[in-house]
Amino acid sequence: MRAIWIADRTLTEAGKGVGVALSFKERIEVARHLDNLHADIIELPQIVNSRTDTLLVRTVASFAKYSCLSMPVGMTEESVEEAWQSVRGAAHPRLRVVLPLSPVQMEYICHKKAPKMIELITQLVKKATSLCSDVEFCAADATRAETQVLVDALTAAVEAGATTVTVYDNAATMMPDTLGDFLSGLKANIPALAKVRLGICCENKYGMALAATMAAIKAGADEVKTAVGDAESPSLDGFAAILRDCGDKEGICASLKYTEMRRITKQIAWIVDQQKRNGTPYEAGTGSDGAH
Repeated sequence: MRAIWIADRTLTEAGKGVGVALSFKERIEVARHLDNLHADIIELPQIVNSRTDTLLVRTVASFAKYSCLSMPVGMTEESVEEAWQSVRGAAHPRLRVVLPLSPVQMEYICHKKAPKMIELITQLVKKATSLCSDVEFCAADATRAETQVLVDALTAAVEAGATTVTVYDNAATMMPDTLGDFLSGLKANIPALAKVRLGICCENKYGMALAATMAAIKAGADEVKTAVGDAESPSLDGFAAILRDCGDKEGICASLKYTEMRRITKQIAWIVDQQKRNGTPYEAGTGSDGAH
């Protein structure tokens, strides 16, 4: 059986919606629930307020015993250092380098052409690996990148020391079979990918994220990104249901606590969705159904 790692993005996606702002206490509760579910990785949002955001990360690190805590590093060596200082106390820390690779986003977000972007990838990944043994490079908007730029970027990330490389389909316009072929092509053209874990991040814009994720797994991906609630990523409970019901047949498994999945994901979804509705504070240990 091939083990699939699950990197949950609930905390990074919960703050994207208009009027959605989880309190410190709510974010702690979400992280605690995800650790109790044995999510392999909990993705934390980038540090904006050095004092409060760093306190959040350190608090989560104090109790997360199973899950790896993944911290985004920003786009400077100084921000890499800041991210590491916040997460270094975790039992299983990870640094996450996220950079766009499509022509439009490289220009708009980073104000760089492809050669300079490759240099930045190498610089940030090398800095991250000098601090942490677990480093992920995320190729944002990869499915709209020029082929050679994507190949060069992923190769550079692996050569700089990344242990996981994740490809994003932010546009969500690839059909599941096309995405599978896309990943197979990358593996064939980039021998260095055989040395690292290959991840996939599918957006759910057209309701195909779960199908696309499964196609990517069949093409060789062994780490996937999920989220709980009305999110952009494949739903954690939906993906867990597929693994539970079809995992044996497909030869894949995960370390999730399936018996507690429904109860805990309902509690997490209630925390997030309640904020979207009216900003009502969440009280630990309760949910919309009164579950404890």
